[in-house]
Amino acid sequence: MESSESRIFNDLEILVKLIDISFCMAVQGTDVQTICDISTKYFDDFEHK
Repeated sequence: MESSESRIFNDLEILVKLIDISFCMAVQGTDVQTICDISTKYFDDFEHK
């Protein structure tokens, strides 16, 4: 059984990966607004779980 602490660390890990991906996309010239939209959608889905 997972403790809430390990869940929080897991969530942070996902966030770090998402930020990492966002930077990679930004470097490749992806529209920052698109990244924001993706992030917002991801967190909306995430909150509802």
